[in-house]
Amino acid sequence: MAGSFSDNLLGKVAFVRGGSNFEGGLVVDESRKGFSIALADGQRLKAQTGQLLAVEESRAACSAPDSFVAMVRDRVEALDLRIAWELLLDDTEGAVPLDDILALCGDLASAADRVALLILLETGGALFKRKGELFAPLSARIIAEREEQEARARHKLSQFQAQVEELRRLSDGELKVDQLTAEARAGLLAIQQCAFVEEPTPAASRFLAELFPDNQQSAHVVAFDWLVRLGLLDEHEDLFLRRMDVREEFPAAVEENAQELAEKLAGKLDSRPLLEGIEFVAIDDDETAEVDDAIGLERLPDGGCRVHVVICDVASGVPRDCLVDREAASRGTTIYHPTRRILMLPKVLAEGALSLVVGEARLVLDHVFSVDAKGRVYDFAVRPAKVSLNRRMTYEEADAELAERRDGDLATLQAVADGLFNERIAQGAIHFYPLEVKIRVEEGEVSVKAIDNFSSSRRLVSEFMVACGGAVGRMLAEQMVPAIFRRQVAPSEPIEWDEESARDPVFILENVRKLKRADISLQADRHHALGLMAYTQVTSPLRRYGDLLMQRQLHSYLIRRVAEYGDGELLKLMSVADQVSLQVRKAVGAAERYWALVALSRRGDEPVEAIVLDDRPRREQVLLVEYGLQRKFFPQGPVHSGERLLLRVGKVNPRTESVVL
Repeated sequence: MAGSFSDNLLGKVAFVRGGSNFEGGLVVDESRKGFSIALADGQRLKAQTGQLLAVEESRAACSAPDSFVAMVRDRVEALDLRIAWELLLDDTEGAVPLDDILALCGDLASAADRVALLILLETGGALFKRKGELFAPLSARIIAEREEQEARARHKLSQFQAQVEELRRLSDGELKVDQLTAEARAGLLAIQQCAFVEEPTPAASRFLAELFPDNQQSAHVVAFDWLVRLGLLDEHEDLFLRRMDVREEFPAAVEENAQELAEKLAGKLDSRPLLEGIEFVAIDDDETAEVDDAIGLERLPDGGCRVHVVICDVASGVPRDCLVDREAASRGTTIYHPTRRILMLPKVLAEGALSLVVGEARLVLDHVFSVDAKGRVYDFAVRPAKVSLNRRMTYEEADAELAERRDGDLATLQAVADGLFNERIAQGAIHFYPLEVKIRVEEGEVSVKAIDNFSSSRRLVSEFMVACGGAVGRMLAEQMVPAIFRRQVAPSEPIEWDEESARDPVFILENVRKLKRADISLQADRHHALGLMAYTQVTSPLRRYGDLLMQRQLHSYLIRRVAEYGDGELLKLMSVADQVSLQVRKAVGAAERYWALVALSRRGDEPVEAIVLDDRPRREQVLLVEYGLQRKFFPQGPVHSGERLLLRVGKVNPRTESVVL
């Protein structure tokens, strides 16, 4: 009987809620968890008892279930319960049995009629509500409210379909963006937002499903590719920078403030002592325009010397909370992107009035290391000063001079740096020198340049920058000046290394995982990898907002003997700056990988040199030496860690960072 939901359903025709309305078929399997019905298309549909609408067990239905289900569908389409509902609406008796409703609908007595009526009574849009074995008509108010909701839904669907049609015409070139209606532009905006994030909104997913029903790729990939085809995005668009909402240009008010600050700097130079008789040299990459630091050597009669590490005095030039300062805080750092450079400070300051320039006086903080005749540092001091840079050198030029002259100032500076390095090693410092490449893009052409972090000049500069951070950190800790210290707990297990292993990519991969993540604290603590007890960062105030904060703190202590910031405010500001810097590092890292893969994709048939980093089966990984890329690969035979290979490059997709080797 229709509607008789017995425990035993096997072999009967069951109708269940499914799809947009209902499904029906012969029950071919039954268990405690539910049952399965065979659909007319040969598929099996799993269902649970709670989904049941009706069951028919007559021989005629069960012997030809597909025909019976088709008959029920026809009856459902033909039946109109409106008249029965209107007749029963004012019935004081309320609920009535199924047969009474059937009688009011006309001459309907077949099993298919009864099942169709049950389905109509149970599914959405029903005019009756079940009460046990009886059915009560819903009130006119409820029906009117439902019909109003359905009308609104139909209107929304019609609007959505119109939006989709406009976007299809846009895709086909029949419309331009400025010809879209406001509703269609909203749909386009949803798709644009989807291209920039990996978790699309429901609206974007719905539009993309309608526009590209057969595309199985991730929604953000589909959206990005479509926008590229429309010419609304460049194929090399940097999605990380888009997500971060990074702007290259400074607001006009910030530029005006920067110009005012630059003009005021000239008057501050007169009050500073000029560091004379010392040759100051800035060693940087050839493209560096923001020159934060320079190093000078002052020889002493007793055979000792003073090493002067001068850092441009941004704290004196950019007052706290001015427009430039607020903008710098929001940017957090200068971004060195393969395709562009996005400054933290306006150019008039970053590359002009605050940057160290040959032959021009600049405000600096002079970090002075006193060194005895045996090369040991025995004193440290910091003082405001001004300096006129004598020369600039690239790392390559400095390396060449160090190789040719062993008695010049650079050679002496290198000897002092080596002494500082050895002291840190004695304190347990750990150094790795991984392969690094610099990726630059000019007019679509990608250049890949290897960086030797083990070069003499790079180690010289790096060591004095670390020394400044350690010395200033100790000074602030001893004077109890609020400061942000960089700290790092000991590795998970001891790391035994030497200069050779520190350059071995296999050794680096195996051991870098043992290092713990560094963090920040208001309390001076050990930084194990650097081998320092109190370390802060102060040497890049033109390029890192965190360094500017600490320089302000140091500057205020030197001039006024009070701190610029209290503990809580300093920690809050530094936490924000560090978070922005972390996002920038991720964005730049992703961009460098992307453009390295673009260069790799243009390589053609020329094999690429690779070093096996991991030889475990199904986990094989190589380092593509020329591009600094670590990638998995599937060798045809056994390989060994450290082995050098020549690999052919197959399909490369820079956007998904996939490579076939």
